[in-house]
Amino acid sequence: MKRLISGLIVLVMLCAFVTIPTSAAGNGSLSMSSASGYRGDTVTLSVYLNSNPGLVTMTIRVSYDTSALQLTNVSNSGLLVGAQLNTSYGSPYTISWVDGATTVNNMATGTIATFTFKILDTAVIGSSAVSLQFIDSYDTDYNENSFSASSAKVTVNCDHDYGDWEKLDNTVHSKSCSICTDSLWEAHKWNNGTVYKAASCKEEGIMTYTCTVCSASKTESIPKTNDHVFGNLTAVDAANHKDTCSVCQKEITEAHSWDNGKVTKPATCKEEGEKTITCTGCEYSKTEKIDKTPNHCYGAWQKIDENTHKHTCSVCSKEETANHSWNSGSVTKKATCKEEGEKTYTCTDCNATKVETIPVTTTHTWGKWTKVDADTHKRICSVCEKEENGNHSYKTSWSKDRNNHWHECSVCGDKKDEAKHTPGAEATETKAQTCTVCGYIIKAALGHKHDYATTWTTDDAGHWYACSGCAEKGSYADHDFENACDKDCSVCGYTRETEHKFSEAWTTDANNHWHECTGCGLKQDEAAHEPGPEATDTTAQTCTICGYKIAPALGEPETQVPTVQEDDPAADNGGYFPWWIVLAAVAVLGVGVVVVVAIKKKKG
Repeated sequence: MKRLISGLIVLVMLCAFVTIPTSAAGNGSLSMSSASGYRGDTVTLSVYLNSNPGLVTMTIRVSYDTSALQLTNVSNSGLLVGAQLNTSYGSPYTISWVDGATTVNNMATGTIATFTFKILDTAVIGSSAVSLQFIDSYDTDYNENSFSASSAKVTVNCDHDYGDWEKLDNTVHSKSCSICTDSLWEAHKWNNGTVYKAASCKEEGIMTYTCTVCSASKTESIPKTNDHVFGNLTAVDAANHKDTCSVCQKEITEAHSWDNGKVTKPATCKEEGEKTITCTGCEYSKTEKIDKTPNHCYGAWQKIDENTHKHTCSVCSKEETANHSWNSGSVTKKATCKEEGEKTYTCTDCNATKVETIPVTTTHTWGKWTKVDADTHKRICSVCEKEENGNHSYKTSWSKDRNNHWHECSVCGDKKDEAKHTPGAEATETKAQTCTVCGYIIKAALGHKHDYATTWTTDDAGHWYACSGCAEKGSYADHDFENACDKDCSVCGYTRETEHKFSEAWTTDANNHWHECTGCGLKQDEAAHEPGPEATDTTAQTCTICGYKIAPALGEPETQVPTVQEDDPAADNGGYFPWWIVLAAVAVLGVGVVVVVAIKKKKG
């Protein structure tokens, strides 16, 4: 058997180089895959056994163009046994398979080998043939098989290097690859165009368009425009003017365009006026009359009598008479429960005045209720001294303090049945000693600790925090009111009854007058001064309500020198004592002392 196998090997080797005719055992087919790539790429081509009649030996040969391809590797897939690989990667390249140990034909199909090529940089763009050639094949009975073989190719792709786009014709441009013959075409891409020659009302214009890709150009006509260049208006007559186009000399006629006119002579209530109207286009002008105006130039209103006043037109001397226009009036003397008051009205046009009486008021300014005797109390009006009497109204509950208890009149505060507390049983650890009459806690329980409330307890005089177990007043203090008229305590909020007391005399400043509360300074009846007759050489102008001097007499200076008290040490210095003199004297004295001390130290 070993001799048989050795003989087959020798036979196959000889057949790789010499073709010996023999009878066919079976037919099969071989093929090789194709590939593509760019110069410098590595591609792999596989050899396939597509159909197999059964074999133990096979020899194939692969040929290729060495100017385009370089074989860098050949590998056996293992599908056929006993591969005899050539160690030289030249063209052609031969592979043989001899399975000398088997007695069974190999019936497998599939990839039997792979060839790896590098595409040379000098390869011609296009297809490069790779030839697959069947040499021989035998089965276990030494019968020769026949195989068809289809070759392959390696397509060398072009890494195109296109040049610039160039105009081909008026519609398209193209560019070509510098490596191969490939070309590209596309339509021109025109820009928005540039006016080469502007259209006018006389001639067509020209628009030039440029391709943004290849810079090809084309031109198109721009239709004549309907826009004329007018601006030379000249008058034709009183109604019209004409304008001529400076390009095509076309003329148009249209009506004058008048402005609003300019008053060259104002109309008055005595005479007509004149207005000059000018065309805004050609400056042609015309004159129109202005009717007399119904508006007069009246001077200031002057009082005629208690009911009327008049004013006179300074142009036509027409007089107009009207009733006084009284304002709402100002109280110049406040009515009380004792005397009538006065209210002064002023004409808002001529400053004439009239005075009306304000009736006596029924409202009194009552003082506090005071005890008269054991049964009655009274109060007195501080203005008219009218008295009002009433009976005591005692509370049924006890009023009390630390020492006594009593029934109190709710009106005047008079005390009735006042007596000292009557102590009950002595205090114990758990029970306080109280007054047997009013229940006042005289002594707290011996084990008592003060438990003060968090809210204020108040009476007319003050406020405190009450202890829940005894009569102790924690943090007691008098009420805090901002002024005599303030009603609410700023600490506890206790509210008392108060009443503003306004002075009957007017308080004034440079602009207003008012009645002022003597307790808090609140202003009442505040109003602007009502000027009286204009100042003369001997009489000042004063407010008709309060007498405030609005303007001095024409014969006296406007600024009044303030009166200086004889005993005022600052009288000769505008109201300020010359303290700077004292300070200067002290400074001089200090310098003298320093000099004397320095001289003594030097002598010493």
